[in-house]
Amino acid sequence: MSHPKSLHFGTDSMVNTTLYSGSQPLYKLSPKGVAGTSLELTAIATSALVARINRNAFLPDTVVFPESGGSELKLRKWMKEYKVDGAPAHLIDTAQGPCILKMHVQHRLVLYRQEDQEDPESFMAHWHRGADDRLSLMLYPGTEYLYPQIIAAFILAEQKMRMVEKRSVLARSSAGTNPWMQTSL
Repeated sequence: MSHPKSLHFGTDSMVNTTLYSGSQPLYKLSPKGVAGTSLELTAIATSALVARINRNAFLPDTVVFPESGGSELKLRKWMKEYKVDGAPAHLIDTAQGPCILKMHVQHRLVLYRQEDQEDPESFMAHWHRGADDRLSLMLYPGTEYLYPQIIAAFILAEQKMRMVEKRSVLARSSAGTNPWMQTSL
């Protein structure tokens, strides 16, 4: 298996950071719009918008990949909820066909082609946390033209996972300090 390209995040933020390959900045992730309702991924070398995630209050959330035709896609149709062996995952439509993004014990999140789900080492991408505790997205050869879609999918899934983890921590901490939560009815 070929060595993956590492894109590391300048900060631990999933909404406002720069993604680097080594010391070279490649992508900028920044919030836009009222209260950061849109998240834009731009290629630093060209300043071109490569992905936009729109969070809408009353309409469905959408994603746009200008280099892939630029049409706005409903997020739930592009990144469909899916199950792998009963565990939650996402099925994502890409130019390489359907891909599965799922949680992973070692890598936190992994992406692979749906047709490769029987091969546990056929990753297209996965998270990696280095010795310096920086989060990196490991992208395998053959996925270069999918980078905007892969980055967007990982960011969306990571944001969702962090919200769930935060709610869980808050629930545990409030249960431990609130006497009303410790009594049974």
